[in-house]
Amino acid sequence: MVKNKAKTKGPYAIPASANRMKVTQAKAGAEALRIQKQEVTPELIRLREIEAQREAVGKWNGILPNVTGGTIPIKNNTNKEQYQ
Repeated sequence: MVKNKAKTKGPYAIPASANRMKVTQAKAGAEALRIQKQEVTPELIRLREIEAQREAVGKWNGILPNVTGGTIPIKNNTNKEQYQ
């Protein structure tokens, strides 16, 4: 049985080492996602929500849209008692 080798002829030749590097990177990425999936906690989810809100506020030009879909684009879910 002949192994499927990388293209080595023609204008679109891809070295075998490049394919091995892509496979290694893909495996490393999959492993990182697997580890992240195991470590998802409610606190981490809340942190990501806060980060997303901060990014949205950072990009905001200070002008509210003229038309909304019935919701406010930036919401504040903080507990007000927390700050008193």
